[in-house]
Amino acid sequence: KRIPTHMFNGYEQEVAGLYAGMDLKANF
Repeated sequence: KRIPTHMFNGYEQEVAGLYAGMDLKANF
């Protein structure tokens, strides 16, 4: 499947935010 760049970038940013929040919860 080919994913449009703008959609992929938006998804990547969303996931990055989720992982950042998860990392903070895991560290503290």
